[in-house]
Amino acid sequence: MTDGKAAEDAVDEYLQSQGYRMIARNLRLKQGEIDWLGWQGDILTLVEVKASKVSPELAAGRIDTRKLNRLQHLMEELLTLEPYRKVIEYRILAIIAFKAGSEQGWEFSEFVCMGGQGESDG
Repeated sequence: MTDGKAAEDAVDEYLQSQGYRMIARNLRLKQGEIDWLGWQGDILTLVEVKASKVSPELAAGRIDTRKLNRLQHLMEELLTLEPYRKVIEYRILAIIAFKAGSEQGWEFSEFVCMGGQGESDG
């Protein structure tokens, strides 16, 4: 299992333990791939996972302006598809997964990259 896959599995468990409900992992759209998609209450949540065994800062540094723009475009594309057209609120999270060594568990840091309002009929 690759480090990225192990980190995504660990993030999935972490998010579900925090009350999130998963819709999909590694969801492919025209503009790219969503690592993790789910609900926290009524908020549609797109999650970008970055992992590192060197330092959390190294992983966080890979979330730059270009990556944030790509995540926003993915969310915009998603909101044009059924059943997401009626989403009222969404959020884009980056989760940094850090594991110091093979005997250590994963540590997580969450960052809200952006949020917004979808379109509603009323």
